[in-house]
Amino acid sequence: MAKINFTDMNSLLSGIVKDKNWHHRLGLYKVFDFWEEVVGVNIAAQARPYVIRENVLWINVTDNVWMQQLHLQKNGMLELINQRLAQEKLIDLRFRLESDFSRQEKLPTMERAPVVQPSHPVDKKKLGEFENMISCIDNVETRESMIRLWIKLQQVRGPES
Repeated sequence: MAKINFTDMNSLLSGIVKDKNWHHRLGLYKVFDFWEEVVGVNIAAQARPYVIRENVLWINVTDNVWMQQLHLQKNGMLELINQRLAQEKLIDLRFRLESDFSRQEKLPTMERAPVVQPSHPVDKKKLGEFENMISCIDNVETRESMIRLWIKLQQVRGPES
């Protein structure tokens, strides 16, 4: 079997993004890159983007005073952010008090998707072919991650995928 090159991997990943219609949603995450430019250094020191759920940007804020101030500026901030986004737009900004940004908590009202239990065995021959296909990737951690992902997909989708 021929070794896969990075152009093929790029095509594979691009295909997945296109099939899942993720390219529009990925544009929303650019807000994490330009956050400080839009809100300014002072606000960025007190508030930063945390996660995007259903086109709503959740923002961690250091204290109640800043949260109140940002609520007053919310519409203007949302407008400035959406001007910088290409296709998909944010519909709201929500603030949460978070004095320790390193703490990982669940967002309020965030629903988790049900866990899909693997039910199909993995074809060892196909696994070997996949491992051979990605053997040109030098980074061991990347290769192992891709193998774990491939195995999970095979277990969920079944042998015909």
